[in-house]
Amino acid sequence: MCIRDSFRAEGDRFGEADTLYSLSMSSTLGGELERGEHLADQARRMFEELGSREKIGQVYMAQAALMHAGGRHSEARPYWETALGIARELGDRQLAVTELMGIGIVDFHEGKLADALRVTVEALDEATDLENVQVAVWLLHYVGVFSASVLPEEAVQIDGAVHALRQESGGGMGHDAMGLEDTRIAASRTLDADRLRDAWSKGRMMTLAEAIDLARRIERQIHDDSLFSGTR
Repeated sequence: MCIRDSFRAEGDRFGEADTLYSLSMSSTLGGELERGEHLADQARRMFEELGSREKIGQVYMAQAALMHAGGRHSEARPYWETALGIARELGDRQLAVTELMGIGIVDFHEGKLADALRVTVEALDEATDLENVQVAVWLLHYVGVFSASVLPEEAVQIDGAVHALRQESGGGMGHDAMGLEDTRIAASRTLDADRLRDAWSKGRMMTLAEAIDLARRIERQIHDDSLFSGTR
């Protein structure tokens, strides 16, 4: 008898729903996206019947990530927004930071660079306020990714800082692909090898506070440029 059947036999619907959620995550990580989506739908319906707001929000997050994995980036937006609303409702600021980042990723894939950076820096400010260094470094990574084609030197500096800061803090959160290109690969289209190396080296010397300040400057510059050009 599998774990899910055991919970079902005992009448433990929460345990059964949680098992379905775990199986959906495993399926998604294993590349079985269709199965993962089916299991997540089942889990969410059960959690909705049970009135478990926290778990409902977690499943919405999982479904959003699953859509990114399948290249369905715009479809993920309402799932991230619903998950964010639940996190705000429950006062879970740590989780809200991750969900803000998800919305930023959708913005970027939809070509809304200024919006993507605004949301990311908003999440970065919140992570900083929470004194969550590992999440702050994780968010800095996305600032570099998003700005690499527009401000390549600054983006590579951010990327160098991220790598150095992750080593300093003992690893930290990994970088989810989410259909995004590596910062240095994107920047290499406009920077020669020497400038790329110099920017990377300069970034590796930055403190966390300096890297966050640079991220804010990048966001402000791209925001101002987008206002001037009439784009977002």
